Amino acid sequence: MTTVDRGTGPQLLLHSMVRGGYLHLGSDGDGSFTSYGYYASSLYSFDDPTQFLQVTAAGDRNEDGYQDLVAVNRQSGELLLLEGDMYGNARYKTRLAAAGTAHRLPATVYDHTYDYDQDYTSDLYAVRSAEPTDLSRYPGTGTGTFGPRRDHEYLIDGITLIETAGDMNGDWLPDLLIRYDDGLLSTHAGGNDWDQGGGITDVGTGWNKMSAILGGQDYTGDGKPDIVAREAATGYLWLYPGTGEGGVGSRTRIGTGWNAMRELTAVGDLDHDGHADLLAARTSDGCLYLYRGNGKGGFSGTVKVGCGWNKMNALAAIGDADRDGHVDLLARRAADGALILYKGNGAGGFPSSKSVGTGWNSIKFIA
Repeated sequence: MTTVDRGTGPQLLLHSMVRGGYLHLGSDGDGSFTSYGYYASSLYSFDDPTQFLQVTAAGDRNEDGYQDLVAVNRQSGELLLLEGDMYGNARYKTRLAAAGTAHRLPATVYDHTYDYDQDYTSDLYAVRSAEPTDLSRYPGTGTGTFGPRRDHEYLIDGITLIETAGDMNGDWLPDLLIRYDDGLLSTHAGGNDWDQGGGITDVGTGWNKMSAILGGQDYTGDGKPDIVAREAATGYLWLYPGTGEGGVGSRTRIGTGWNAMRELTAVGDLDHDGHADLLAARTSDGCLYLYRGNGKGGFSGTVKVGCGWNKMNALAAIGDADRDGHVDLLARRAADGALILYKGNGAGGFPSSKSVGTGWNSIKFIA
């Protein structure tokens, strides 16, 4: 609570999870609030209910006579000062700290990279082997499980890969990466209903040379999702920085010998240090390894997470599927097609797991 305009008392700032708006309720002077509020137009748009992870009162930080707010930018993770005006709106945004330079509050962190239907839960996209061009969405419940399958009846001919992309085109909505059998990689723009999204942007050709393509995470720390890919012929790992417009910039080699890894996934910030990480299962020992991101496009160290992962034939990043503030992981067990949710602990490990589906061996792609 704070005085955010020229009113006579403190106000309550509310964030609607339904409409996405930030609403001011004024004090009535008797310990309660007025019946009607007004929206702070500069803090939201109805198409972007998650522009900020958290907004809190900051007092008059710039001593201009108006109350200011502090917020965490959803896309970049930066700490921002929102300079208030006489109406309680934020006129200017000033960066106070870059992502990873301040303590993160895990319980408040919301990553909508996997929230395709904008309901604050992580969803899953899949393509069934029997219908290799038909997309289906499994809506998240917020408890680590998924609701009934929704078939989009959206056909994409000749696809060889579907991958989570994050917000590649800068419209604040999560996208998908799709590779075609001729090697063309494209960004398919998301929307409130994904298959009614805003268009397709070609990333480039020649991507059939890659044996793994990972998306959805920002490895360079510039607030834009990047693409990481493994080159089949050389085992090189390449970083393609996102441009924020659906495409990528010039690539940089960030690793060698990655053909030794069987499964790779861009898991997100698994260890809560403010940087996106990568998980890889090694073929020789069946162990899963965490590669800690350094926020500069590379990795600062490797940690063995556990062994026995040769029993799994697919890994998929899912974000915080159970809304406990920690990044989780999905894996498919080869023997019976069970889909297993591994619950992250925020320290780079998975202390517990549970089955969240059966029959997933019939699924060709998981994103």
